[in-house]
Amino acid sequence: MEGQILKVDLSNRSYEVEKLPGDILRKYIGGRGLGAHLLYNRVSPGIDPLSEENHLIFAAGPGSGTDLFFGAKSAVITKSPLTNIYLYTISSGTFSHQLRKAGFWALDIVGAADSPVYLAINNGDVSFVDAADLWGMEVGRAQELMMGGRPYNKAATVAIGSAGEKMVVLAAIMADGYTYRAFGRGGAGAVMGSKRLKGIVASGDGVIEPADKEGFRAVKRAITENIK
Repeated sequence: MEGQILKVDLSNRSYEVEKLPGDILRKYIGGRGLGAHLLYNRVSPGIDPLSEENHLIFAAGPGSGTDLFFGAKSAVITKSPLTNIYLYTISSGTFSHQLRKAGFWALDIVGAADSPVYLAINNGDVSFVDAADLWGMEVGRAQELMMGGRPYNKAATVAIGSAGEKMVVLAAIMADGYTYRAFGRGGAGAVMGSKRLKGIVASGDGVIEPADKEGFRAVKRAITENIK
């Protein structure tokens, strides 16, 4: 089973879809494991975490896009401006579901825009949307505007507030609007701010089918029994 990674270069406002080999996907599963693998292989030692060379990686957990209980987890992986080492931070919410439905296991962002932007991902298409009017705006309201009236089962957002914009080294990335879910710890929001990236809105129409449907159902039954 192969997957896909969406790689975005903000410096020249370009993107490409990369193949994710099945052996890598099986070895690292998704989420934190996949993100750590990508960061290790793509970020050179000694870089400044707030430089264009740093990567900001969103990686969907293995249950994302399915109806697995507690499966709505995604990880952000980057080099931390707070500790100057590897950072992973995890949040619940709908962003990982929409990233998977758009066709991707991970979103890898590098470079820095010359002015504030947000990314609009719809299935395999990516738009770089001017975010000058959103820069400085409260993060929940900014995500509400990025959603454009769509319900939260049709699209999902992540964004930064003023702390991220000002590159405060412990700034978080917030998810799902006024639910205020957070990719906290370590300053991932500052990395996003250094890239002049206000936020991301993702949506997709894909249907995620487990490779082993019976095994998937067995896991769901086991989780249900444990909850009881």
